[in-house]
Amino acid sequence: MRHSFRHSFVAALACLGLVPPGTAQTVVDHPYDTGVVATHTLHSGPNTAFFDYHDNGGSAANYSNSAVAATSVVTFVAAPGQRIKVTFSAFQTETAFADRLFVYDGADTSALIIPSANAAPGAFSCAALGWDGTLAPNNAGANTLVSSGNSLTFAFCSDSSMNFAGWAARVEVYVPPPPASVPALNDPAIAALALLLALGALAALRRRGSG
Repeated sequence: MRHSFRHSFVAALACLGLVPPGTAQTVVDHPYDTGVVATHTLHSGPNTAFFDYHDNGGSAANYSNSAVAATSVVTFVAAPGQRIKVTFSAFQTETAFADRLFVYDGADTSALIIPSANAAPGAFSCAALGWDGTLAPNNAGANTLVSSGNSLTFAFCSDSSMNFAGWAARVEVYVPPPPASVPALNDPAIAALALLLALGALAALRRRGSG
């Protein structure tokens, strides 16, 4: 009973974003030619408040050569109505022959791609519009992705020679910034301004009436 209560309590705190770093995350290494789409759902249980996402080499090794984008796919999912934010803290892939990470704004690779500026395919096997070099995927400021819906999908392609450190990113539920604050009507400065405007309008009416 105590164990069950602890998990429920941690899950509740995670949903509120109150669980300290290191207690609510799962490490996700990108799949390597598995042929099966790996799916990870935020806030689906203990240790899912966010994901630490890496290439298939993890945090300590380079990614592997000869990854095929069609069979090296991972999807991150949030609850309906929520959006997903991915923040890259590191990104480095081969540029010369273009090892590329592809990002799709949806639940699979048929979704709209979030494109890089790479309009041409790589020299060997990787298609156009994937992200390579040291420019991390982004559509919401430097190093940052935000989905339009409740899912994001990644696919990775690498050629048969040379590999690099890959990437590290945090995947979490997107919390939009609060709207610009509107001064409260009971703010003394606002009240004083309103009074001055009212007095000015009253004075104008009196002048008009006396004329």
